[in-house]
Amino acid sequence: MTFMGIEIDGPMDAFVEKLEAKGFTLVEKGVDDTTMKGKFTNELVDLQICCTALTKTVSCINVRYPKHSLLGYNELKNVYKEKYTLSDEHCDFIGDEKIQHATFKTELGKIWVRDETELESIEELLLDSDIKFFNTYGYLFIIYYDDFNTELRKQEDKDAIQNDI
Repeated sequence: MTFMGIEIDGPMDAFVEKLEAKGFTLVEKGVDDTTMKGKFTNELVDLQICCTALTKTVSCINVRYPKHSLLGYNELKNVYKEKYTLSDEHCDFIGDEKIQHATFKTELGKIWVRDETELESIEELLLDSDIKFFNTYGYLFIIYYDDFNTELRKQEDKDAIQNDI
């Protein structure tokens, strides 16, 4: 699975260096994620690069578009449809607030195009432990998951908990 031609794999520091070579700048480095800013699909976006707990292997990339993005959910979904196979599309509701999802399956992972622009609160979504979001709401996201490294992340999270107890 790749993001901008870079394998979603290997050490976090190496992945960050490759993005810096493409013009992204480091915003913040956390324990299991790194935030960067740069240009993607002709827009200035925020990236959250997530890694596994123990080996710090890159596992997923969250792309957050600005609140007033030039692209909308349908435009992004259609761009991805040209390159990837759409495997699922649906809407969820939290109260009256709508969240649209389109999932694209690749050989090595999946890509979500997710519209949360109508959302006023993301607190309920943060309970979903399989997804790691920026602490914001009301945005358009694209999330790249590498299947192997996402499973590795889940296993390492379990191992880290076991190591603590």
